[in-house]
Amino acid sequence: MGEAQRTLEHELGRLEELMAYRESYMADQSTKKVLQAGQWQDYHKFLGRLNRAVTAQEQVVREGRLNQEAHRKRWAVKRQRLEALSRIVERYRTEELKEAERREAQLQDAQPFRRRVPGEP
Repeated sequence: MGEAQRTLEHELGRLEELMAYRESYMADQSTKKVLQAGQWQDYHKFLGRLNRAVTAQEQVVREGRLNQEAHRKRWAVKRQRLEALSRIVERYRTEELKEAERREAQLQDAQPFRRRVPGEP
């Protein structure tokens, strides 16, 4: 689960970087009033590639979130199972202790009272 979380955080960081770069690129180009036809075409091509990269990274992040959620659900099921087993083990230990105490009490009750023999302390 931890690995899935770290991977998701890494991919979110990459997405943020791409989006920040796209915003920066768009802001930089908007300050330039006049672009020549070739520059305008290059600008749009690059912006298109950048948008596709952002879209692809958004998909990676969505899949990372699904993966993380799947890991979290598996972990929750395992934790629940472990807690159930722990309760069962604890119940058996308690029953064992009660049974041992009951046997000890029966042994003590079953021992005949010792008679005092003259000369014994």
